[in-house]
Amino acid sequence: MLATDTIIPRTFGLYTLNWYTRRVRSSPSCSRNPVKKPLAVKQRNYYRPNVGIVVINAAGQVFWGKRTDNAGWQFPQGGIDKGETPVEAMFRELAEETGLRREHVRLLGETRQWITYTLPPQYRRRRLLGRFKGQSQKWFLVRLVAEDEAIDLSAHGEPEFDEWQWVSYWYPVHSVVYFKKNAYRKMLSELVCYQTEQSA
Repeated sequence: MLATDTIIPRTFGLYTLNWYTRRVRSSPSCSRNPVKKPLAVKQRNYYRPNVGIVVINAAGQVFWGKRTDNAGWQFPQGGIDKGETPVEAMFRELAEETGLRREHVRLLGETRQWITYTLPPQYRRRRLLGRFKGQSQKWFLVRLVAEDEAIDLSAHGEPEFDEWQWVSYWYPVHSVVYFKKNAYRKMLSELVCYQTEQSA
């Protein structure tokens, strides 16, 4: 069921509102698959294990950050360190990129599958040191339970973002860089049913 505070654009090219509605209504109930324990890290050949975080507020809007390297806007994300679980990596990356700590958010849900995107060749050496074709990501949805002032982009060393804003839930699908669009579409379609979850 779609949350009442969700704002969905009328169309994303061939992907219409009706498509999104059918996908969400046909998805398994989130309540049947709660996050109970961390899932094992999965690394596909040539794809770097990574976590992504969607921070949602009480109005159903999501955190959207502008990268400091002028590479556009995106959700917080980052690699999984050796020995880390995806959940541990998620909380670490969240703190490093937004300043939000565990007590500032409530974990609502995660994607059931790892979602992969491939970087165009010209981006690989600069972003992934030429070792990977792209990233295989486990995505998490967390609700902000603190005030907006808890967000501090410069809380940990060199900032990842230099600007941020709240945007409607589906806005990032058509705003993110082109090679991440399909990954964002899949991820947001899966996480949307967690929006009304009250516990983690």
